[in-house]
Amino acid sequence: MINFSLNEKVDTAEGEGIWLDYANHCWLFFVKDSVFDAKEGKKAQRSKMTVHFVQEGIVDLFLLEAEDSLECSDLPFCVKDASEDLKASLDDDQDYGIKVIFLNENSVVTGLKEAEMPGSSLLKKCLKKRLTEDFDSDDFDKAYEKLAMKKEPFEMEADAVFGGSL
Repeated sequence: MINFSLNEKVDTAEGEGIWLDYANHCWLFFVKDSVFDAKEGKKAQRSKMTVHFVQEGIVDLFLLEAEDSLECSDLPFCVKDASEDLKASLDDDQDYGIKVIFLNENSVVTGLKEAEMPGSSLLKKCLKKRLTEDFDSDDFDKAYEKLAMKKEPFEMEADAVFGGSL
């Protein structure tokens, strides 16, 4: 399990924004913004958060929202580009965890939230099936672009395969 602690500097080349990673049965949601000082980080830790998993066409994505801290954001990912670690996890019985890591503009951790992934077994089933479908990364990217032009993230919540609060 990858551990993070408050005030830790995270080595990342990413600019401001939100992105997704995966390691050791844990989905990592990084949120980097100049507004996440210590006060905002504490607020985010206490805020109710929701995560939803959506499959629309060939697009898989998570929706992440933190009450009063982060509006609904989409985090698309193509399982065909996933690490061998993630692909191997689709065949085991271990549930996934979630870590939301709030970073300030200097990539210092100002807030953390951890939970068990709601719907882990359903997520594994969906992603395992997705691996058998006939499309590639370029097809995924084009489909995501079309979806993003058609719908805002909050509009996709109604199409979620599953979701839950953190």
